[in-house]
Amino acid sequence: MINNNLGLRFPKLDSGVASPTCASCQLKARTAMESDGSAQCGYLEQVVTTRRRVKRGAMLYNGGDKFSALFYVRTGFFKTCVSAKDGREQVTGFHMLGDILGVDGISSGQLTTDAVALEDSEVWSMSFDLIEQYSNECASLRFYFLKTLSNEVVRLQNLALLLGSLRSEERVAVFLINLLEKLKSRGLSQSEVLLRMSRDEIGSFLGIRQETVSRLLRLFSEKRILQVDNRHIRVLDSGVLRNVAEAQGALH
Repeated sequence: MINNNLGLRFPKLDSGVASPTCASCQLKARTAMESDGSAQCGYLEQVVTTRRRVKRGAMLYNGGDKFSALFYVRTGFFKTCVSAKDGREQVTGFHMLGDILGVDGISSGQLTTDAVALEDSEVWSMSFDLIEQYSNECASLRFYFLKTLSNEVVRLQNLALLLGSLRSEERVAVFLINLLEKLKSRGLSQSEVLLRMSRDEIGSFLGIRQETVSRLLRLFSEKRILQVDNRHIRVLDSGVLRNVAEAQGALH
């Protein structure tokens, strides 16, 4: 047994599966955000090998790096992106505390995106070799990582819908509502958010121009749907915002 002795506390997990080999783990609850009340789990502690702080603007990893671990976002905010040969950057996702990064490296053994901190952050590195080893012994741990993979598939499906069939205003509305609902699921505000990403990064993710993002935020502000103060967004009329997002059944 490898013991990292980091004194880490992970979110409780809920597999819905009884297993005599991991009953003592007491892995319940689904939240990824219980910062102070999560039960200790020996298996989870075993897979975490390092705790790492990443400064704003710094790389957590680069596309092309060898894959050996997954990264649990303990605090902070990241973007993942790929760079074209001409230097242009395409943002592929935004990730906050409770998310797991590095899933893209599992199939090929090589990470395919860059991960950049959008604010000072902390991540926990989880050895994939140890995840494989202990997943055979703990059903809850196995389910937790299978659910992580499933969530990534769903995220990519929703992104394909977002980029493939929605008008610009629908894309921005869906982006804001999904971000706020994700914050709510972590026990944070469901009506306001401080955007860690720039208008340009939002536009890259949504497949629209930076100017379009800024114009639509001004329009939503003028219509009293949102209150916009630079990067601070407050929802004034969630019903109207949701109607915009649901115009073509876009909200998931």
